[in-house]
Amino acid sequence: MLGPKLVSALIGLPLLVLGQIAPPFDMHALRERKLGNASIANRLENTVVDLWFDEAILDHNDTSAGHWSQRYHYNDEYYGGAGSPVFLYINGEWEASKYTVSDTGSTMVDLAIKHKAMIVAVEHRYYGDSVPNGDQSEASMRKYHSSTQALADLATFHAFFTEKHSLQDARWIAWGYSYSGMLSSWFKLKYPSLVAGAVASSAPVQASFDHKAYMEGVTRGLKYHGGQRCLDNFESAINDFHALVVAGGNPLRTKFGSCGATATLQEKQAIEWEVMSYYHGIGQNGRDHGYSIKEVCDYMADATNGQTPMDRMSKWKLAIYHGCAPGFVFNGSKWVPVRALRQAANPEFGQWTWQTCNEFGFLITASTGDNTPFRGLAYASPEIVHRYSPCTTRFHVDAATMRANVDATNAKYGGWDIDVENVIFTNGAIDPWSGLSVTKQPKNPKSRFVVIEGATHCEDAYLSYVDGPMKDSIKVIGEAVADFLADAPPAATAAPTEAPTLAPTLAPTLAPTSAPTSAPTLAPTPAPTPKVVTPVPTSDAACGPVEMDTDYYGNDVAAIRRASAADCCADCKVTPGCKLYVWNHHDGGTCWLKSKKGTRSVYPGAVAGTVDASVATKAPVTCPPMEMDTDYYGNDVAAVSRASADDCCADCKATPGCKLYVWNRHDGGTCWLKTKKGTRTTYYGAKAGVIDAPANDQCPPMEHNTDYYGNDIASVARKSADDCCADCKATPGCKVYVWNLHNGGTCWLKSKKGTRSTYHGAMAGVVDAALTTCAIEANIDYYGNDVAAIPRTSSDDCCDDCHATPGCSVWVWNIHNGGTCWLKSKKGNRSVYHGAISGSLRA
Repeated sequence: MLGPKLVSALIGLPLLVLGQIAPPFDMHALRERKLGNASIANRLENTVVDLWFDEAILDHNDTSAGHWSQRYHYNDEYYGGAGSPVFLYINGEWEASKYTVSDTGSTMVDLAIKHKAMIVAVEHRYYGDSVPNGDQSEASMRKYHSSTQALADLATFHAFFTEKHSLQDARWIAWGYSYSGMLSSWFKLKYPSLVAGAVASSAPVQASFDHKAYMEGVTRGLKYHGGQRCLDNFESAINDFHALVVAGGNPLRTKFGSCGATATLQEKQAIEWEVMSYYHGIGQNGRDHGYSIKEVCDYMADATNGQTPMDRMSKWKLAIYHGCAPGFVFNGSKWVPVRALRQAANPEFGQWTWQTCNEFGFLITASTGDNTPFRGLAYASPEIVHRYSPCTTRFHVDAATMRANVDATNAKYGGWDIDVENVIFTNGAIDPWSGLSVTKQPKNPKSRFVVIEGATHCEDAYLSYVDGPMKDSIKVIGEAVADFLADAPPAATAAPTEAPTLAPTLAPTLAPTSAPTSAPTLAPTPAPTPKVVTPVPTSDAACGPVEMDTDYYGNDVAAIRRASAADCCADCKVTPGCKLYVWNHHDGGTCWLKSKKGTRSVYPGAVAGTVDASVATKAPVTCPPMEMDTDYYGNDVAAVSRASADDCCADCKATPGCKLYVWNRHDGGTCWLKTKKGTRTTYYGAKAGVIDAPANDQCPPMEHNTDYYGNDIASVARKSADDCCADCKATPGCKVYVWNLHNGGTCWLKSKKGTRSTYHGAMAGVVDAALTTCAIEANIDYYGNDVAAIPRTSSDDCCDDCHATPGCSVWVWNIHNGGTCWLKSKKGNRSVYHGAISGSLRA
C-alpha cells in the first residue's frame, strides 16, 4: 500500500513496479473509489492535527537502542467521557491521513459515533512520516522493520495514550484492513488484555511463499461477474499468449508491445507476469483503469474487439498501456523492469517488499489449479517468479530462506488456525486475498467471520447505503463490536437473564426484505443448500429433533456451561420448568434453558431443542423438509401472520389451491401461501416448502451456487431451475444438470460431473442416484472430528475417499493448501464457510 506521495508520482505505471510481490494496498485510493470527493462538511479533518509520540522505542528487544517519534491522529468529538470506549485504528503500509479518524462515511467512525468512542490512529513504523530517526536505509529496515516491532509499538503507544487521556477504565477495539487487519488480530493475540476485541478486514493471516490463491481469487471475480464464458475466453487468450511468448519475435511485440527480445527465461517471465498483473487491480479493487470486472468480461466477449479472445486481450492491453509495455525501460544496454530503477533511486519502495521477503511471502504466481485460466502462464511459476523478484535481486533472500521465514511467521501467529478470541474476520467472496484469510469459523469459538457476497478487498471499510449483502454484513460487524465491548466473564452465581441469546458468533444474519414475496426480492445472497436437521447426541432419555442455526428469544430459567449441545437436553430434563433449550458458543459454550418458546430467529451455529412435547413444532410430519434462504416469486393465494415457519405447512394444507408456501419476517413473520412455484430466488432467512409434489417428480435437493464444468449434451432455455430435473430425466444420457442466468436462464444438461466450482446464482442437481452416494451441502463446514486429510484440487473425490476410510462418515472440502478433503468421524459444530463443500455418507 503506497502513500499518496508515491501514488501521485506513479500515475500510469502498472503494478509491476513493485516486482512479483503481491501488490500493496492503498487505503486512500479505496476511500476515493467508495466516497469520491466527500465535502469537508462530512469530515472534521480541519480540526485534526498531526501529533507525535516522541518516546516510541526503536528496538523492543534492546531498549538501550533509543527512541523515535511516531505520528498519530485522534478525534474526541464523539467521546462520551470516562468509561466510553476507544477505537484504535492501525495504519498499514500506507501514509497516515487525518480523515481516517474523522470521515463519517467509514464504518469505524459511524460505530464510534454510536458507541461514543474516542478514535485514535497510529502510523506504522517506516511508512509515511513515521521513519525511525529518519533512517530508511536497507540496513535500518533489516534491524527494526517487522510486524513484531510494530505490534510492540502499539502496546507502548497504548500505555502512553491511556495515561495521557486518563483512559484507565476504557475498553479498546482494534481496527485494521488488509495488512493492518493482520496486525489487529495479532495485537489481540499477543496483547489480549489491551483490547476487548478486534476487526480484521481482508486480513491474509496465513503467510504463503506461493500466493497462487491470488489469481484464483481473480478467477472467482471473473466468473462471478462474467460466468463460465468469461473464463473460457480468458483461458483461450492466455494459452495463445503463452504460445506467442514461447515463440517470441514480431507477433509478440505487435500484439503486446513487448520491448526488445523475449529470448531469455527472465524476459519470458517478465512479460508473462506483467500481462497477468493487468488483472491484479481489477480483481482486488473491482475496477481498474476505468473498467469493472464485468466490463472486462464483456470486452472479452465482444467479437467487434477482435477475432479471437487473444486479439481482444491484446487490444484491451494496448488501449490502456499505449505502445511499449510500461513496466520496462531501456537502461542503455537492455530492457529492464521499471521497478529495478525506481527502487534503486527511491528506497521507500522497499518497505513493503522487505516485509514480504522477510515475513509473509505473498509471491503472486500463476496457479496450477484446474479452475483458473491463468494456469497457462508457465513462466509465472513460483520458483521462476522468486528468482527474478526483488527478494532475490535486491534483498538477496533465497527461496529456502524465504520459505523458512514464512513458516516462522505462521508458527508465531497461527496462520489460518490463529487461536484468538473476540476477533471478527471479514472478507469479500471474490477478494483475491481471501484465500489466505479466515473464511470459516475461527479456531476460537468466541471469534467470528463474515464472507460478503460479490465484495472485493476491504470494501466493508466504508458504509453501504444500498440494501444488500454489504449493508447487512456491516450490521453484523456492528453487532460483533457491541458484543466485544460488553463481553465480560459472568459471575459463577449469575442469575438467569431474560436478555436475548447473544449475537451470532459464526456468520452474518442478513436482514430480509419486509416486502411480500410478490414484490421484487433483494439482490441474492450466498445461500446454503436446504439444511438437513441432524440430531445432536443426547442422554438416554429421548429428546425431540433439534433445529440448527436457531434461537428462541428470552424465557431463560437457567444457563449452564457446556462445550457442546449434547448435554443440553439432559440438563433441561432435570431443571424444573424447562421445556426447551438453546445452545451457542457464548463463553466457550452455554446451554440456555427456557420455559417456553420466544420469538424465533436465525443464529448461525446455535442449536435449539424441545424437551416437552407440548411445545414441539406443530408442523405435520407429512410435510417435506423446507428449503432455507429461498423465495418463490408471486402466485400468492393468501398470507397468514406466523411468528415462525412451523405452522405454514398446515396453513397451506388447509387453504384450497395452495401447493407451496414461503415464510419470511414480514410484519413479524408471514406465511405466503402459493398455487405454484414462481421464479426461485435467494432470500436470506426465508423458508420455502412444497406440500403437493407427485412422487415421480421428486428430484434430489439442488446445490446452490454450484457449477460442474463441461460434459454438456444439451441446453434448454428455462427461466428457473425448477424444470431442469425433468428436462434431464427426459434427455437420454443426462445424469447431471446446471442452471444459470445465461440468456435469461438456461438448463445445461450433462452426462457426468466435471470439475466443481462455485458460481453464484447457479443451481446444480443430480438425476442419476448412482452418482449421489453422499448428501452434499454447499458453503458449510463441520468443525473438528478429523480422521484424515487428503489433498484434492476439487471436492469430486471426497465422497469416495470417505467411503474408503475406516471411521469416516462426514467430509468437508476447502481450498486449504490448494484443496483438501477433511475426512471426519462425525458432524461437529456446523458453520457457514464460503467455498467449502461438505458431504455425509448416505445410509
